[in-house]
Amino acid sequence: MRLMSTVACAVLLAAAAFAADSQTFDVKGKGPNGDAYTGKVTLTEVKPGGTVASDVIDVVWDFNGSKTQGVGLVDPNNKKNLIVSYIMEGVPGLAIMTEQDNKASGVWYVQGAPGTGTEEWTPVAGTDAAPAAPAEAGAITYERAITCAAVTSYVTGMLRSTPGADAAKIDAYDKANSAWTMKLSDVGADKTMDQRIDDIRAKQGEWANDPDGMAKATPVADDCVATAPPME
Repeated sequence: MRLMSTVACAVLLAAAAFAADSQTFDVKGKGPNGDAYTGKVTLTEVKPGGTVASDVIDVVWDFNGSKTQGVGLVDPNNKKNLIVSYIMEGVPGLAIMTEQDNKASGVWYVQGAPGTGTEEWTPVAGTDAAPAAPAEAGAITYERAITCAAVTSYVTGMLRSTPGADAAKIDAYDKANSAWTMKLSDVGADKTMDQRIDDIRAKQGEWANDPDGMAKATPVADDCVATAPPME
């Protein structure tokens, strides 16, 4: 890869959008001197043994047959960001990419360069992401978090409007709701806030529109209280 006409960056789109084990993207960008270029990048989720703090991504760029490999780590505090390091012609470099609307954009820098470059990524036309890897046993899915956030909020609201309701139960449901809502921001990091809210409301509507909704929702809410994730 030539310093002024190539880039090394990575995207979060292969980790939990990102559910794909491997996916290829079209690349377009500009070097520090303004030269435009195109190419492709393939992202593959790495599953190292032992304990890891965040998702690890193997990155391979292909610019007209010239390939460079890097390794990236998803930001554990913002899963839409990925930082990747690489060596290009013996020179270290670093890039930060941010995912939005199934695309990614970001900046990159190679040691000694006169400035930073920019990069944009889009999924290769006509191809789909690889099938999602099976969830680990006990893993919390987006659907599970939506259900629990919705049902604990619904039951809490219903009890608060019921004279003589058990205050301790209201408190338990309310705390569980906070825990599930926080977890939802993690497992639903690839969704917009509006989409999460719409999904919660749609789920709540199933109980609200059912004459026996409270009776059906309560055991679900109790299970969500018992299995609520810890609040960090």
